[in-house]
Amino acid sequence: MQDQTKSTPDRDWVLISIPVAVAAVAALWWSWSGLYGLGLQVGGGIASSLYAACPDALAVSAILTAILRPEVRGYAGCLAAFAVLDSFAGNAGYHAIATGELELTWKLTVLISGLPSIQLGLAVHLAVRAGVFDSLRDYLRRRAAEREVAAQPAGPPPAGLDTPDSPKGEPEQGEPVPPDTSIPPPPPDPAAPPVDEKPAPTSPPLPAGKLGEAVSVAMKHHTQHRRLPQPKELALLTQIPQRTCERALKHIRETRHLAKVG
Repeated sequence: MQDQTKSTPDRDWVLISIPVAVAAVAALWWSWSGLYGLGLQVGGGIASSLYAACPDALAVSAILTAILRPEVRGYAGCLAAFAVLDSFAGNAGYHAIATGELELTWKLTVLISGLPSIQLGLAVHLAVRAGVFDSLRDYLRRRAAEREVAAQPAGPPPAGLDTPDSPKGEPEQGEPVPPDTSIPPPPPDPAAPPVDEKPAPTSPPLPAGKLGEAVSVAMKHHTQHRRLPQPKELALLTQIPQRTCERALKHIRETRHLAKVG
């Protein structure tokens, strides 16, 4: 009778991962012990444990880079093959030296002891081509911009804008006096010529694309905080390049006649 039991994803994961993990740990331990012994043969001493970790760590990082970064898959694949062959040659050389089949000459000692320097250069080159340092630089710049924005004190509201804390008394000298709406206006004179009524001015349309998005966010910030944001602050809020944010603030000041950036 045929088994009708269906495998589940969790069960499949366990069945696959356990033997793979056992094989990986066993292979890593065997490779590390052989390379550790090779490091001792060439006078590495306590640093031989680090020497043994270089080829296998480079191979694992190159394989993961080839999977996660398709744009450098070719270079990462070649580097992974080199690291695997390096580990293979190191293990084979150690056992050949230990059994007396291979003589450890000074040329072979120089070659073995110089391999970590080559692996270091290849690892840094792989990180540069994969964009690791670019991502780290962008992260540090973003954190610096966040700290700079957080350290800036909240400036006073632009001139001409009312705040919730502003007094509602008599207008200051130089300000226009609002008209008294309690007295009704006089009736229109039938003999007077008609007056052309102009439509009320409307806000200019928003630009398209990222510039329009930055303008919209800046205007909302102006409505909530009674001031326009700084370019860096706007770039942090919208994740839009700072140059585009500067253009958006310039557009607001020119078209909406708002005060200078607070």
